[in-house]
Amino acid sequence: MYVFGGRSDESGQTHTNHDLYDDKLHFLDLKSMEWNVVKPSNNDQPCGRRSHTMWTFKGFVYLFGGYNSISNVHFNDLWRFDPTTNSWIEQKVLGKGPSPRRRQCNVMIGNRLFLFGGTTPHPRRSALEDLGDLYVLDFSPTLSSLCLEAVLKLGLKQQAKNVLPEILNRELHYMSTPNQLSRASFLSLMYMRG
Repeated sequence: MYVFGGRSDESGQTHTNHDLYDDKLHFLDLKSMEWNVVKPSNNDQPCGRRSHTMWTFKGFVYLFGGYNSISNVHFNDLWRFDPTTNSWIEQKVLGKGPSPRRRQCNVMIGNRLFLFGGTTPHPRRSALEDLGDLYVLDFSPTLSSLCLEAVLKLGLKQQAKNVLPEILNRELHYMSTPNQLSRASFLSLMYMRG
């Protein structure tokens, strides 16, 4: 089991607003029940944070988003950790990704990560804003999905309507129509670079 980051206080158990953020990856050996700090083999790694999400996929550990109150930064970065080499690599995705946020939730279904909601700084007030948006990160997009994304990106949806089969037109409709999760919600697809 892997645990990254988190927040504590300089004084330990008492909260004094003197936050400390851990930038280490911890590993619990489930056989010996001992915690170990993983020493990364490279210098590139995520900075300390809290309220981020982590998941595993095909032998890698992924980390997204979070918050650091010392620098007052909400993150929308995506990192991949390889346990066989103990190395972190920041990931670049194709498509429009989520805004910086914390407290989001996600779930892997097949080759897709569904990321929902979270909180982010309100653009005009010094308060947090709850998010109700949904993003899909497709780790193995089909050629059809990539082509449909290009049709939308290039503004060719209307021209393609008379040429594409009905099933692809329906898919374009689903990809470009706001959902009803909240007033400001929308679905955005992202793809991992190969």
